[in-house]
Order: sequence, then C-alpha cells, then structure tokens
Amino acid sequence: MSDLDSRTCDSMVGAYPQDKPGTETDGMEWESSSELHQLGAEVGGVKIGRSDKEIKQTPAEESRHLDDQFEHTEKAEVSRADPAFLSDQPLPSSTDTEHKSKASQPKQELIESLINTEARLKTTTVNDDRSRTSISEFELNSTLEEACETARKFKETQREHDILQRQVLELQKELRDAHDFIFSLQPRREQITESEAAAEFRSLGRTIEDWVETNLGDDIHDRSILKRPHASQIRRFLTFVSLPGKEASRRPDTDVYNVMAAIMKFLCSEIFDKDFYCPIEEGAMDFLNSILMSMRKLEPRRDLSTWRRWRSETLTALAGRREFASQRQRLINHLVSELTSMLLIFLPRSDIHKLAPSVYDAIIEPALLLAHKLQLSLDKFSLSWTHFAGTKLEERSIDPRDYNSFECVDILRSGKVMKSQAVAASGNITYMFDLTPALIYEAVKADAFADPRVLNRGRILVAATKEGDGQFVYPRKDSEEPTLVAWLFEKMRKHYSSHK
Repeated sequence: MSDLDSRTCDSMVGAYPQDKPGTETDGMEWESSSELHQLGAEVGGVKIGRSDKEIKQTPAEESRHLDDQFEHTEKAEVSRADPAFLSDQPLPSSTDTEHKSKASQPKQELIESLINTEARLKTTTVNDDRSRTSISEFELNSTLEEACETARKFKETQREHDILQRQVLELQKELRDAHDFIFSLQPRREQITESEAAAEFRSLGRTIEDWVETNLGDDIHDRSILKRPHASQIRRFLTFVSLPGKEASRRPDTDVYNVMAAIMKFLCSEIFDKDFYCPIEEGAMDFLNSILMSMRKLEPRRDLSTWRRWRSETLTALAGRREFASQRQRLINHLVSELTSMLLIFLPRSDIHKLAPSVYDAIIEPALLLAHKLQLSLDKFSLSWTHFAGTKLEERSIDPRDYNSFECVDILRSGKVMKSQAVAASGNITYMFDLTPALIYEAVKADAFADPRVLNRGRILVAATKEGDGQFVYPRKDSEEPTLVAWLFEKMRKHYSSHK
C-alpha cells in the first residue's frame, strides 16, 4: 500500500474516533465523524460514508461493515510500520500515481470541509456560550432596571402620600374654621358682661341686707322669736350658719349679720353652686356632663371655646323648651317655701302667705335671673368664700395686711364698710365670719381659661381695733344667751340631748 493510501486510511481512521479507556468521546469530534459518515464520496477507491439505503442497514450488517473498515485500517498501520511489507508490494506506475493524485483532491476537500465544519462548530459553541452569557447579563440588567424603577415609583408614591396627608390636614383645619365661621355668623343671644355680672351680684347682696333690716331688724333687736319653733325649722336654718358664725353668735348684735349670711349661703347652695340652677329630667344633667367630657376626647380634638359654646347652646335650648317653664315654677315654689319657713323663726307675728311674695320678689327671683345669665355664659363665673371660713379661731390672722383684699364690715363701728386706708391703719383686725362670697370671673380662650379675676371682693364681718388697744375678745358666756342664733344652737343641743 502506498503512502497516499496509508494516509487515506489514516484519514478514514481519524473520521471514526476510538473510545479510550477512562475518557469520553468528544462530542464535537463525533459530530464531525457523523458528518463524514453520511458523505457518499470515494477516497482512494474506498467508499466513505453510506447512502440512505445503507444507513437503513440492520445492526448485523452495520457490525460487519465496521469490522471491514477496522481490518483495512489495521493493514494500513502495518504497512507504515513494517518496511518488509512495503517491499513486497509492487511500485505504482505513473498512471496509478496520477489517478491517485486526482482521487486525493476530493479527500483534501473533505478534510478541509471537516476542519471548517469543526471550526464552525467551535465558533458556534463559543457564540452560543457568549449568547447565553449575554442573555443572562441582559436579564440581570433588566431585573435591576425593573427594581430601580419600582424603587423610584415607590419613592414617588410615598412623596405623593405625604403631600396628600398634608392636604387632608389642611382641609380638616379649613373645615373646622368654616364650621366656626358659620356658627359665628348665626345670631347669638347676648352674653352677660363682667361689669354687668359684678353690678347685678352687688345689687343682690345689698337687696338681701336691706330686706333683712326692713323685715326682720326690729323683731331681732327686740329678741322676738317664735315661742315654739319647730325643730326642723331650726335645724334647716342652722345648717346655713357657718362655724365662725356660730362662734360669733356669742357677741351681741351679730344676729342680723348671721341671718344675712345664712340667706346668701342658702342661695349659693340651692342655686349658684349647681351646674344648672333649674332641675330638669332626672339624670339629664349627668348625661349632658358625660357628653361634654366625651367631646374633650374626640379626634380631632375640640378646644375649650367650642366645648363651652356647645354647653351654652345646649342649656339655652333646654331652657327654651315648653316644659322648662313648669320646671322652673316648681323650683321657685320650693325655694320660696324653704327660705320663708326658715325666716319665720324671727317673725313670730308674721304670716307665711304675706311673707312669701316678699321673699320671692326681693331674693329668689333676682337670684334665679342672675344665675341663669352666669351659668349659660361662655365665660366662667364662680363664687368663692374666704379661706378664713374654714379655719379655727386661734388660727386666724389679726394682721391688717391680710385683709386688704376683702370688703370689711366693722361691727364695732355699727357695721360700716372700712376703706383700704382704715384697714391698713388698724392695729388688729379680728375676723368674725363671711357675709357675701367673692365673684370670680375667668374668660374663655381658645383652649384654656384666662387667669381668674375678682369682680366683687368677698364681704366679711370683722372687729377692728386701734393700734395699742389690743385684740378684740369675745365676751364670756353668761347664763342668758347673748343672741337669738346662740339661743337656737343651745335649744338644738338640748333637743338632741333629750332624744339620746
């Protein structure tokens, strides 16, 4: 076999890769071999590849074909390795050489085709790898871009949310302002002013003093009293006499002042100290107060001025009902009956039916009218007794400087009101008891009350002595009670002692 044939055989052998122990056949080489196997050309007189018919051979025929190719390849390897074998073969003629040269051209073309195919496959594989890498990078970049876009949209949405929230708060504020403005345009009832309140309260106090002096003064000074006053009448009256008033009852000429103070105590307890002076349906005021407390806890929070306005308008509406007139009349009847019954103790010759209208006109009706105005006001009015009223005799100050803020009525000077200079010039001032409480005014602001201001100073009974005269001393108790009030306290003591 010639070198050309040997090389041809080598090429044929290379076209079918041999499995090597411990290795795997390269997929690309096998793909090239498969392509060569499918070719139908002849190289060096040997047919390479199979036709369609041959491809359909049975496994046995396929095996025999592979055995023949293997034997032919083995002989070619022996001829290259054994020179003796080559010497036994006849030399090729020129015609054979030319023929073989022509036959080697298709083989060369086939080899080049295989090389190109292999290079093309490698290039395709590399391109596929690069394409897959490129696709992965593209997908990653796309995912990152989507994430960035989502983050940007979220940030934009958060910014829009903050803007909308601010707009909602602004709209809520505008709504509240519009609500307040609309209510401010509505015609309101006239509110009592602080000067009007001060004047009316002062007038009430003076009216009470004048009424007591006019209707009770003579009988009290004559020590006239019911011979057999009922215990309930006495008990009711004494509940409105303060502890300092009881102590001062040992001093002569204090009965008139104790009666004045008791009447004012009665009005405060039954009218001025209540949330609303006139009773309405049972439990209605408790229900109203619970609503007012709930309003302070609502969101958005209502300020104090809104809360007070709502309270004022609600009480005004209650007072405007048809039922209110009858409720108020029942209250008037009760108050007149209670107060007249107490005062009859000091009017033994008077008739209740004659005294009652006077009590209503001079005391009850003016007090109710004033309470109605004060309690329905947006601003806050209150009555305050002095701090001396709750102290013991030995704990009360005698320093005149501690009495500058009060309206002092000097019992040692026939009940004259002391001027500020007279109070300051006094040596000692002895407190006896309160006559009239102070009227305190607190203006309502947006969400708080202003600092309290005293519109009417508290009116008190004192005993003022000159400097060097020493402190006023209560007279000692003798066998006869010095005042009617002291006699009433002694009578109740004996009454309780006899029933033990």
